[in-house]
Amino acid sequence: MITIKDWQRFQHYKNRKPPWIKLYRDILDDHDWQMLSDYAARLLIQLWLLASEENSGSISLDADQIMWRLRIKPKDKTKCITALEELAKAHFITDASTVLACCEQDATPETERETEKRRARRTPIGSDYTPEFELFWEAYPRKVGKMKAFQSWVKHVDQEVISRVMASLEVQKKSRQWNEENGRFIPHPTTWLNQHRWEDQLELEKQPQRDYIP
Repeated sequence: MITIKDWQRFQHYKNRKPPWIKLYRDILDDHDWQMLSDYAARLLIQLWLLASEENSGSISLDADQIMWRLRIKPKDKTKCITALEELAKAHFITDASTVLACCEQDATPETERETEKRRARRTPIGSDYTPEFELFWEAYPRKVGKMKAFQSWVKHVDQEVISRVMASLEVQKKSRQWNEENGRFIPHPTTWLNQHRWEDQLELEKQPQRDYIP
């Protein structure tokens, strides 16, 4: 349950659901109101309207019902929790601990899932490939799985090793292993990056010796 502070001040009709509530102009000079974030200030007005549906000025809905009534999307639940905490700290609402506890319990798994999702992706797609990766991709002879390769690049290759990676790539492109059977043994770029194969020491392909003609 959430209770609105000084609810009777906003109420006009005492015994039925009003179609409107009173909002005094002096809120413009209310320091606590002015210090609210834009999201929290908007949420407070929405909570006032919800509270007008009950004579007590309290909101007896649970967290999911409040979010549905206010059309708050699940992805914004954490943002809503933060705003409710802000309103409670500023004493605009009281008795919000139960709703906040439910919100936090519901939001935590979602946050963990989003974190894992970000870890899995780690990087943007499409035109957001970095210039350094594009140079690597252009130089790498086996072009498969570009997005996965990009994810591995971001995960394993920092500015300190880029030059080493590119130099090693040029050397390994001339190796015997990479030139056998039309490049059959060239690893996928994702594998090459994940396994730090730029640290490998491959045997260079022997160039045929030309007969010396004086």
